[in-house]
Amino acid sequence: MSERSRSFRKLGRLVFRLANHWQPQYVVMGDYDFAPYAYAGCNSTLVRMIDDYYFDEEEGQRLLVVLDQDWLADASIRNELLENSSDQMLLLILDIHANQHALHLWNEIISDTRCGVTYDLYSCGIVFFDKSKHKQDFKINF
Repeated sequence: MSERSRSFRKLGRLVFRLANHWQPQYVVMGDYDFAPYAYAGCNSTLVRMIDDYYFDEEEGQRLLVVLDQDWLADASIRNELLENSSDQMLLLILDIHANQHALHLWNEIISDTRCGVTYDLYSCGIVFFDKSKHKQDFKINF
């Protein structure tokens, strides 16, 4: 079994668990790779692509956003995502340690004041925007 498929399934199971726990109305993704895992975790969710989703159109809805660093490298997408963040949004960022630029983007996101609790799982990062919790950054061996 290749290491790529093992890590893909591991991230897929994480998407499943997050969707199952969060029960989002929408899952916004950069591509459809993890869509089956999101559907399995929450049958009532709708999966949308990031390039045809407007974050301000569904205000108040629970939202799970799954993106890789290539999408977040686009400053307009990153700014729209952070400007429209709310306590109803959960962000999963893939490949945060892929290279120096990806790590810089991750550090930029977690240092933003709109972010709350963050988890660095090395292969990915999780950002909660719930401001009722104190801002904390955790590194966890995943």
